[in-house]
Amino acid sequence: MKSISIKRYKLALVVFLFLNVSLVCFPVKGDENLIRVLRVGVNEWINESEFKCNYTYMEGIVDSQEKAEKQPDDLDKITLNAEGQFIKTKKKTFVSLLVKQDLYTPRQSENFLGVINEQLEAHYTPDISGGSPRWLFVFERDKDKKGIPYPIVQPMLGYYPINYAAGFGIPNPIDIFNIVRTVDPDATIAVSWVASDRVQVSLHSKDAGGTQIFENVVFLTNHAYPVPVESYSKTTYATGKEYIRKCVASGFIEVGTGIVVPQCITQYSGPMFGLRGKEYEGKWQVQKWFSSDLGKEQPVDTDFLIPLAPNTTFGGLVTELEIEFMRTKPSHFDIDSLTLADLQISSLGEDLVASNTSRTFYFRLFCIVVGSALILIACIRIMLRMLAKK
Repeated sequence: MKSISIKRYKLALVVFLFLNVSLVCFPVKGDENLIRVLRVGVNEWINESEFKCNYTYMEGIVDSQEKAEKQPDDLDKITLNAEGQFIKTKKKTFVSLLVKQDLYTPRQSENFLGVINEQLEAHYTPDISGGSPRWLFVFERDKDKKGIPYPIVQPMLGYYPINYAAGFGIPNPIDIFNIVRTVDPDATIAVSWVASDRVQVSLHSKDAGGTQIFENVVFLTNHAYPVPVESYSKTTYATGKEYIRKCVASGFIEVGTGIVVPQCITQYSGPMFGLRGKEYEGKWQVQKWFSSDLGKEQPVDTDFLIPLAPNTTFGGLVTELEIEFMRTKPSHFDIDSLTLADLQISSLGEDLVASNTSRTFYFRLFCIVVGSALILIACIRIMLRMLAKK
């Protein structure tokens, strides 16, 4: 994607505003040029923003859509509490996650530290249990994921302040709309100016099974780049059931010249059915991401170091380097200290694709599981023989 300057982007929007003053009240379908301008502008906003923040994340349940729309802090039931850090520059991103409370299932395994640069990605399970082995796994970023400026981890907690209006693996909502149009050629898009500084892009599609989807995203246009401020989707199934999701961003903080990022992201969705059991049928879920210190400090190089426990096991690296790390037991990991040449690589050509790293991980995991099973079987046999002698 070619970069578009702030001046060019704002000039393009001014032209569209001038030519489409009547759109404030009357949506116009198929305004492909404006959609392209928004897509490029949102990508630039995602890539150019630089900030550091601590955050809290919460999920809860309420009884009705009316209560969910009020974005309550006094939820009927809190199902998840988590906290972490999100630190981003144009070239690197660090994310941490610590689940403090989970009503559904113990999610200790989902505690996570991750860091990326332009070529590499590292995932680490932090040592919070005291004694259990920790894994640091390093791999080359997939070519089709290098445009996503954060580690690709579980989507459950993907409410980062740059992808809230879209999907976890696709941070730009315009890209999602374009994908839907590829799958459903009859899908329609309407563009309308809902205020002098807000433009709305709406999508309507229908699949072969009769499920209809209506989505819209509202963008702020009075900053250096367009910023999603609200998204709404309504899915109507052939059975008549409906599922609604609405996400609102607020408390925008300036983190660069004309570049703003939301301090609070609240989403509600429902009614729930067939997910958590009869207890939650018809309930509504509320999710909230919040940072009180976003933008107060600028990222520094040490923010992107991963602290390591002494019992850390390393994966994805060439054997010599893994042995060296296991011997020296470094206290921190710096992703910039590695290159593609330090990864386990395929012998197929000069592309330096770290395609066998996942195979190595699963092979080791397989060996551990099989070995444990054999030991367990041997113990059971010994116990049975002892009981038989008695």
